[in-house]
Amino acid sequence: SERYQGYTHLLFEYPAERILKITINRPEKYNALDQVGHRELTYVWREVDEDPDIDVVILTGAGKAFSAGGDFDMVEKITQDFDVRATIWKEARDLVYNIMNCGKPIISAI
Repeated sequence: SERYQGYTHLLFEYPAERILKITINRPEKYNALDQVGHRELTYVWREVDEDPDIDVVILTGAGKAFSAGGDFDMVEKITQDFDVRATIWKEARDLVYNIMNCGKPIISAI
């Protein structure tokens, strides 16, 4: 779907009709999220919620891990740069709210 073409760290597949599978795609880093991946995972839920062609979402990670959490480079930037820290904190809050406000069931395939 063209709806999800702008993402670089997330893969989108349709394993069955009206089911969207989102894969965090950084297997070489055990799917740890850098700033780009964190932003993508934060805001994808708004698009998912507005997508009339899906009823449910499966979220998984590529390779051996679901997600190792935050990428160490991102964590280091958070400790050293207030603006980065404030941005990531806002995104972390938005991530929780966007998942909670998503009208589609989300299954985590861990």
